[in-house]
Amino acid sequence: MKTLSSIRSIAIQKPCTENWDNMAPHEQGKHCQLCRKTVVDFSGMSHTKALHYLTENKAEHLCGRFEQSQLHHLNQTLQPKSNKLMKTIMTTLALMATSHLGYSQVEASYRINQPLTGFDTDTKTYVKGMITNDFGGPVQGAQVISPSDKLSVLSDESGQFLIGLPKGGEAQKEIIIQSEVFDEIEIDLKEVQNQEIYVYPTHLFLMGEVVVVKKRFNPFRYIRRTWDTLRRMVKE
Repeated sequence: MKTLSSIRSIAIQKPCTENWDNMAPHEQGKHCQLCRKTVVDFSGMSHTKALHYLTENKAEHLCGRFEQSQLHHLNQTLQPKSNKLMKTIMTTLALMATSHLGYSQVEASYRINQPLTGFDTDTKTYVKGMITNDFGGPVQGAQVISPSDKLSVLSDESGQFLIGLPKGGEAQKEIIIQSEVFDEIEIDLKEVQNQEIYVYPTHLFLMGEVVVVKKRFNPFRYIRRTWDTLRRMVKE
């Protein structure tokens, strides 16, 4: 897809504090009286449509409105495979650093619908759950922390997690969930029913000048693509 190959990243570096609800409806979004321009509403667009619009409209001072999680997933889509591998490596390093800071990781291959067979349920209370974004998709790498017990885990690729907490003092304990997709969430353990947590973040919006970073032309990559295309054509 051409739109995916031409854009490297999308950001709103200086979010605007103007009230979206007070703006007058306008084509593609709303009109801002302060800066006297249209604020394009990307929040209702698909990834493909948003990327196509940004590619076709190369104005230097385009203002837009995104959902925070939408912008995060757009940039994830734009990452090359090598960057995704590096992010996995960095997540692993972060886990190691967390353990050195006094937080130990609870490792378990587990799914929410499975029974806690083989787990130490006599001395531990297990809290499990699922973390999703505004679109219902899983949030991987969200950190689930029990500050009082100095324990933490990360949600897996399906957004699920399991953390075992020493029994006792549940009424005073809290669970903190941190992710770059949404603001920090604090949950009192005494309010958790059946030790299950399901996090569906509220819609958080970012509005302001959209900074689009284009990918640089790489002649060696272009030559390789052309060569691969020719090889496929010969084989066919």
